[in-house]
Formats: sequence, structure tokens, C-alpha cells
Amino acid sequence: MPLPFRKPPPPAPKPPQRAGGRSFAGLLAVLLSAHEAGAQEIPGFLPHQREPFFVFPDALRLSLESLPWISVVALVLVIGSIAASLLRRAAERRRAERRAILAPEGGERFMMLDLLVHAVRRGRAPDDHRLARAAQIAREVAGLKDAETRLGEASALCDRPVTAGTFRWMRGALSDASRRRLFETALAVLLESGPLEEREFAFLGCLARGIELAPGEAGELRWLLPA
Repeated sequence: MPLPFRKPPPPAPKPPQRAGGRSFAGLLAVLLSAHEAGAQEIPGFLPHQREPFFVFPDALRLSLESLPWISVVALVLVIGSIAASLLRRAAERRRAERRAILAPEGGERFMMLDLLVHAVRRGRAPDDHRLARAAQIAREVAGLKDAETRLGEASALCDRPVTAGTFRWMRGALSDASRRRLFETALAVLLESGPLEEREFAFLGCLARGIELAPGEAGELRWLLPA
């Protein structure tokens, strides 16, 4: 007896594909294969890249790369030397203007007055208490007329910030006693605005280094000198 005829089962439906012809299973296989191979880029995807903060122009980059490093170092040194020379000339010009206001004859009298001019400033302007004390010293010691007005005018021309170089020009003409006297004068003016703070200690340190005041010359004031 013949067997009844049976139709074969319909084929299994194919999984749907995403746009672009790549199924999820195929994409997963690509990801796994790329991970195993240590690939940096996956087909169809771009890696995330950060934009550089600054990029040299091509012409400048090529010119810098073509220069020997010794030339670059020499160029930096030349620029630094020119800048230092300009700053030194500007300081000398301001000092000449202060001398014309305070003591055109110069000498140790001008050194004392120039120290007072720098000591009266507290921040961006002269301190009233310091200025009054400095004017008293200028009248009694240096015989300066209109002391408060002239010191205030000259203080607008002082070095900012004050460094050891501000007073270095004095060192060659000062005796040991003169160095100590200048240091004591500066201390007396600074104390008029209250107890010494970090800014005042820094000023005294610059003065001591500028005029080369040794701890032995400072006597009982040597604790004020920088270590």
C-alpha cells in the first residue's frame, strides 16, 4: 500500500537585516573579531579623537624643526639679554627722575631719600603713617624741604616690585656704619604701619642683599635678615 504524500516543512525564515545589509549577529561577530585581533578601528565606525589644544602653523613648525637646537638656545639667550637690558635702563631712568626731585647732587643723601621713597609704599600707594615718618626723617637727617610732598611725588617713580637690584647701585659707596643706618631707617618707617608682616620682611631682605649687609653688621637686628 503506497504511503500518503507529505509536503516538506517550509524553510525557516531568515533573520531581518538592518539598513546597510548588516544584521545584529553579523555586527556582533565583527566586534568580537576586532577585539580579538586588537584592532584600533572597526569597519563602518570612526574612533573618537580629541582635537589638539594648539597646533603650530605648518610654516612655523617647519622653520623650527629646520633650526639646530643650539641656534634656538642662542636666540632665547639673546632675547633674554635684550629684555634684561631694557628693564635695567628703565630702572636707571626712573632713578634719575627721583634724584631730580629729591637730591640732584646725588651722593649718600640721595641714597637715604631713595630708600625712604621705597619704604613708604604699601601696595600700590604710599601709606600715610609711613609717609609722615619718612618726611620727618628726611627733614631732620637730609634737610629736605617740602619733604612729604616730594617724597610722595617720587614714590610714584619707585621700582615695583622691589628687589635686591633696587638697592644694589648703593653698595659701592656705603660704609659698614652707613649700611646699618639705612637698614635701621627702613625698619623705623615700616613699623609705622603696624607689626611687620611677610611683605615687610621681604623688603628688608631685599635691602640687606642689595647693600650687602652682613649679619655681623646688623648687630641685634640680625634676626630680621633672611637666613
